[in-house]
Amino acid sequence: MPTPLLKKYAEESGKTMDEAEICWAKAKHEADSKFHGEHDGHYWAYVNTSTRMCLGLPKHPPKTEPKHPDKKDHKKKH
Repeated sequence: MPTPLLKKYAEESGKTMDEAEICWAKAKHEADSKFHGEHDGHYWAYVNTSTRMCLGLPKHPPKTEPKHPDKKDHKKKH
């Protein structure tokens, strides 16, 4: 189980790590019955989405713009 990811989910949701681990285990159990093993491309996406939803988080994390510290802002100033 990806402990750093579950810690992040627990913090974001205000739940305990134990609650996050229970959600992860339930999601994996569901995924095992829906997909052809952990090598199926949709398996881990399903586990992550189900875990987030179980914890009351949005289905998908908010998108953030990648930061490129070595690139300058090239917006024209008027």
